[in-house]
Amino acid sequence: MNTPPVAQTQDLVVLLGNTINGFNLFTATDADGDPITKWRFVDTFGGDKSGYFTVDGIRRDANSLITLNTNELGTLEYLSGSIIGRETIRVQAFDGQDWSKWAEFFIYSAVPNVTVPLLTVFPFHVVAYEKINVVGWLQASDPDGWPIDRYLFRDRKVGGGYFQLDGVKLQEGTGNGIADWILVEAKDLPRFQYVGALNGQTEIIDVRARDTQHWSLLQTIAATTHANLYRPQVQEKLFQLPIGVTDKMTKFVNVTDADNNSIKSYRLFDTSNSPGSAYFSVFGVEQPFKQWIELTPQQFRNSTISSATSGFRTDHFRVQAFDGKFWSPISTISIKTAKKPTITSRQVDGLGIVVANSHFDFFNLGQYFDVDAGEL
Repeated sequence: MNTPPVAQTQDLVVLLGNTINGFNLFTATDADGDPITKWRFVDTFGGDKSGYFTVDGIRRDANSLITLNTNELGTLEYLSGSIIGRETIRVQAFDGQDWSKWAEFFIYSAVPNVTVPLLTVFPFHVVAYEKINVVGWLQASDPDGWPIDRYLFRDRKVGGGYFQLDGVKLQEGTGNGIADWILVEAKDLPRFQYVGALNGQTEIIDVRARDTQHWSLLQTIAATTHANLYRPQVQEKLFQLPIGVTDKMTKFVNVTDADNNSIKSYRLFDTSNSPGSAYFSVFGVEQPFKQWIELTPQQFRNSTISSATSGFRTDHFRVQAFDGKFWSPISTISIKTAKKPTITSRQVDGLGIVVANSHFDFFNLGQYFDVDAGEL
């Protein structure tokens, strides 16, 4: 059995007016030791002033797929844009049997790196145990067009809020100056979070950013934590659906929190075990009934509820939400399944009369048909 190759990339910088040869753009590895025989790639950004590919000196359009044999890569060139900018390149490698997955990287069109990057940070508020992504309260860029590759963070207080990466708590301030700094690679920043303190308090956070060579000036902000006083609440509700309908879980479960806290976890319990009853799925996988299933926010957003496959029955789902400190009281979401309405018409004094024979509100029938209700 053949193992597909892996295309390997890294972000690149090309100075305005310069080029990069195809042999220097990307590489690949193959677990079976098969040689890479072909490449295909695409420049996903177009514009008169953006960079572009040429093959044998002929310009190729953005968003068009280019396929070359490995021995032809020397004919490929990437020309910088005419102004400072960045674009995304996608690439695949072929080992004679299988194509690799698409790999993405950035190419920066830049000028010589002589200016320190610019960093802006924004004060923020959280509630106790609230987890927020750091990318939401800072912005960094480089006037010369170079990428921001690293960040430094310093939490000046022990015992308050703290930083975590991939859920692992990182060091808090100890008063040791440079030893307090936390180094975070730019690629890891989307997984870097700040967690609110246990009780209401304010602490000081310092931040710096690097453009591969120069560090920005230090920026300082206040992070304020408010106490988490209230449990979240899940609204109990009855939904009426036709047979065999599937829809997103987020349409059925409505959560409120008086502290404006985000929900960290969900629990669902399918009370039905009858054949053909309503059920819920996570990433398309049907979940078992008669047991609590705990979901992360990502799993919850990718969950669905499907109505029963037979009509005139009601199924119940128990639901809870967790705000990092409190679980909500158990609430019930009910799914009442009925047969789809039968639409008939007859002539009365020369007029076409439409009759709905069902348990559905006639004015809501539009969601079950391709024809707009106004066209009936």
